[in-house]
Amino acid sequence: MRIALIILFYVCWHNITLAQTAKVSDLSFFKKLASDDTGEYISIGDTVRILEFYDNGHCKVMYKGKVGYIAEVALLKDDSFRSFKSKQQIKKYNDANLIKAAQQKKIADANRKSYLIKKYGVSNGTSIFNRIVKIGMTQQMVKEVYGEPDDINRTVTQYSSSEQWVYGKGEDMELFYFENGKLTAWQD
Repeated sequence: MRIALIILFYVCWHNITLAQTAKVSDLSFFKKLASDDTGEYISIGDTVRILEFYDNGHCKVMYKGKVGYIAEVALLKDDSFRSFKSKQQIKKYNDANLIKAAQQKKIADANRKSYLIKKYGVSNGTSIFNRIVKIGMTQQMVKEVYGEPDDINRTVTQYSSSEQWVYGKGEDMELFYFENGKLTAWQD
């Protein structure tokens, strides 16, 4: 006896990268459903390709080239099914965390840019946010871009003071020169 299950299918083009097959094991709770317009039926023992799990207990599946949804309880749950579901849940969790982290970074960046513009003006604030130094910037502005220098060499004369700030070592070394607290030159 063939028990029919109607899956609400929609035609779509998906990039299917992860998929696991499963056999349909139980359709008893779907007996009262009527046929849909596609005329597609799934029977016990048919194999569907699982594309995605949802928190509501349903799965996105592919059956005979069409994509639709089925209740997870209707599928035979062997070890490969459980392993695939676990991997999908971990991937979904990681993807959600990546999206959340990206959103938080975007907010933090917007807050930092706003802070820098309020503190240093539009031109300098935007340059600092974009990690660009310009002649005439103050020592504090350069610190906003590069952080604290690894070393500072000072020269003090009767009429001025100058500093050479050193970032990095060897080939990666960058030097910034200040006269009376203003950036006058740099070497990278």
